[in-house]
Amino acid sequence: MNHVKRIGDLFTPKTIAVVGASADENKFSGRILPYLIRNGFPGELYPINPKRSDIQGKKCYADLMSVPGTIDCVVFSLGAEDLDAVYDSCVAKSVKLLLVTSAGFAERDDDIGHQRQQRLIDFSRRTGIRVLGPNCVGFLNLVDQVAMAAAAVLEFPNPPKGRIGLISQSGGIGMATIPFNAFERGIGFSRIINSGNEADLELAELTHYLVDDPATDVIALVVEGVRNGARLLQVLHLAAQKGKPVLILKTGKSSLGQHMAASHTGAMAGSDEVFDAMCRRTGAMRVDDIEEIYQFGAMFSRLIAQGKLNFDRKVLAPDQGCTAFSVSGGNVGLFGDVGSANGLNFPVFESNTQSQLQQLLNVSTTFNNPVDLTGGSVSDHSIWGKCLTSLLEDYQIQLAVPVLTVARNYDPAINDILRVNSQTKKIVIVLWVGGALSGEGKKLLQNSDVPFFESPAQTVKAIGFLGQYWRTQSSINQPLAKLKDLTVFAKELDNFLQTSSVATIGEFQSKQLLARLGFPVTQEIQVSTLEKAVEACHSIGFPLALKGMHPDILHKTEAGIVKLNLTTVEDVSLAFNDIIAKMKLKGGKDRNGQVLIQEMVFDGIEFILGVKKDAVFGTVVVFGLGGIYAEVLRQFSIELAPLTLEQALNMVEQTPAIQIVQGARGKSPVDLKQIAQLLVLLGDFGHLAQVSEVDINPLMICPQAEQPIKVVDALIVLNQSLNENPRS
Repeated sequence: MNHVKRIGDLFTPKTIAVVGASADENKFSGRILPYLIRNGFPGELYPINPKRSDIQGKKCYADLMSVPGTIDCVVFSLGAEDLDAVYDSCVAKSVKLLLVTSAGFAERDDDIGHQRQQRLIDFSRRTGIRVLGPNCVGFLNLVDQVAMAAAAVLEFPNPPKGRIGLISQSGGIGMATIPFNAFERGIGFSRIINSGNEADLELAELTHYLVDDPATDVIALVVEGVRNGARLLQVLHLAAQKGKPVLILKTGKSSLGQHMAASHTGAMAGSDEVFDAMCRRTGAMRVDDIEEIYQFGAMFSRLIAQGKLNFDRKVLAPDQGCTAFSVSGGNVGLFGDVGSANGLNFPVFESNTQSQLQQLLNVSTTFNNPVDLTGGSVSDHSIWGKCLTSLLEDYQIQLAVPVLTVARNYDPAINDILRVNSQTKKIVIVLWVGGALSGEGKKLLQNSDVPFFESPAQTVKAIGFLGQYWRTQSSINQPLAKLKDLTVFAKELDNFLQTSSVATIGEFQSKQLLARLGFPVTQEIQVSTLEKAVEACHSIGFPLALKGMHPDILHKTEAGIVKLNLTTVEDVSLAFNDIIAKMKLKGGKDRNGQVLIQEMVFDGIEFILGVKKDAVFGTVVVFGLGGIYAEVLRQFSIELAPLTLEQALNMVEQTPAIQIVQGARGKSPVDLKQIAQLLVLLGDFGHLAQVSEVDINPLMICPQAEQPIKVVDALIVLNQSLNENPRS
């Protein structure tokens, strides 16, 4: 029996004991037993309460040791301070799952809370008893009728079953808001699990359970933080391979990487940007609000039930082969506007489709896509099915959206749409922007396998997710990126880093290391005397730039120790003396600075290229507009390493500012493949080296130059500074 199967067994207990069970249903601990009973739990229930003889008709026991036989699941609902007292009993009773609903653990963020949670972690690791929580509402297993939670949503009459599995770190969102609103719309779930503080069972492991769960087709995650990024990446890749769409609602978008303030890369690649990159890499789809996670989940679930997500990879993606039609020109026009602005493609109809539409509507005009059926068709409900049939016969159309508005009764039209949908392999999604004064239209749709939405924006976004899913499925068999063989260089670098006494390697040494990797860097010489500076001038040639290099000054421009476009020895002498004076004034008194004599690079656009070691998901590559605009304009792309050349090239092409070096104003375009190769190389280096960040800013791109790409400035931040702020 594999490990994931054992996780599944935890949520199908045959015996449950509730420590702290109350007869007062107004209390949290008083609702657990009633909800289990009302929702048809088929096993044995043991309330633990020494002050009562029975609760809900079930015999009470003074403690766990008094319960006959073994216990599969223990629910602990007393105060956190009393948890230690049940540990030995759980071991003696061969408990498989300890569900701790109590608060008062790490979420308190004090010594007492952290110590309690650590004891719980140690207990689980020592005994092998799995723990859900603490600070956990519970779980709902609709497949096996185990309503193991005190959530009020369990009072919902006859909650629908479905094939969406939901894991939420938030109890309020996952065990209340989402299921209640979904149930009201006829959307059901297979399993709902609130993971709480995740002392033991955590997001990645629980997600793996749903990936392998035959009762679950779609996975929905409500995420506050990720404890095991490497495993979550593996699990989400596995979900993609199995064709299970994953929708993620991520809360807490503040950057966890703000302490990495030594470079622009660290500031730009905050935790939220990295999380987005993780989603793109795995094909997981990130939603923006609570309604989207269950509405889009229902769409995927319904289309999987119809067998319509096994589409032919040779045809257009659903979002690239769209049509919509309505009797309301305004509504269909609005849908077309919103769709076009968000990447949906509405192909021009083939001639046969045009002929059929003209015949159906008895007109001779040419129809645009989306289609305005004209107001004259309002009274003819049969037009919906006829038009839908004609549109779906067009080989370019993969997805059709009937846009319903307001009518006395839409039942005939909806029944026709459902009939046509059942006869096609293509996708039908209903957009109903109004309602009906009579009939059962909404129930007809709720009880069908046809997805439907009530706003153009939500419909468009849902279709975009279908396209994203299609592209993920089309690429899952492509080979993963492989690291270059930089092992020898990385070992040499690590030896250097281990003997280094600084947290950050300065520009000169950073660029020397990058040059050894194969990066094109500027000509430069580092000097400590004016005599050597003059010699360097003649060696490199004018014009020149001078930069002060002081270990205590990271922001050279702000300190006034950067001098540009110097054309004579006199200019260099004055600049050198000024830089030395300012470094003595602004730098540490016990450490001297040096001056970097560097070739000037003209007529270029400044870009930033960097890597960051993210604490959760590993090495991240950043590329975007650089210089002083890097953090201000934030025109950059970010992806997880390692990168294939194709992925790196896509990063470059997706950066908004890249058009500037693509032949603007008649200039020769730069080969973007050369830039992409540097991204791949730096990503591999970031994987292998013991560095937390590498910041190349600017990477100067000069379309007219003989060497169009050059590293002008660079900074390497060592791993030892991960928990420090080198600027302080």
